[in-house]
Amino acid sequence: MTKPTITATSYDSTSRTLKVTYPSGVTYCYAKVPAHVAAAFGRAESKGMFMGKYIRGKYEATPQPAANSEVTP
Repeated sequence: MTKPTITATSYDSTSRTLKVTYPSGVTYCYAKVPAHVAAAFGRAESKGMFMGKYIRGKYEATPQPAANSEVTP
């Protein structure tokens, strides 16, 4: 059994933002992703392969801190 390369995803059709969370807990927000690309990503048998071929490097990505990371003032 292989480890998942992606642990969670969500898509906001209003802002066209695709959020992808990796096993490390880090979430990347991909900007201006068309709805048809997000839908195909959701249906993809291998999210990691789809991500590498159709999303990563093609849409601006902004990392968000892991939910369990400490925030330093």
